Amino acid sequence: MHISTELYWLVLTLIMTALFWVPTIINRIAETGVLATLMPPQLQPKAQWAERLKRAHANAVENLVIFAPLALAIQITSASTTATVTACTVYFRGWCM
Repeated sequence: MHISTELYWLVLTLIMTALFWVPTIINRIAETGVLATLMPPQLQPKAQWAERLKRAHANAVENLVIFAPLALAIQITSASTTATVTACTVYFRGWCM
């Protein structure tokens, strides 16, 4: 089975989305300590970048609901075209900006 370029971009998007939370957790540990980090969050992060990254993660998760089924459908049906490859590339690179 040939792996489509769209599936490649989907996998990278999933990895990136999964890793978004790591700096946020490190920031929370730095701000509140390890034990407080393990409790449900009571406060928003003090660092603006951490709050922005938290929102970006939530946005990425919400968008996966649309992006993942489409990329998987392209893989299953072998419907890859230049347009679908371009769309998936633009989708991923938009997150990296």
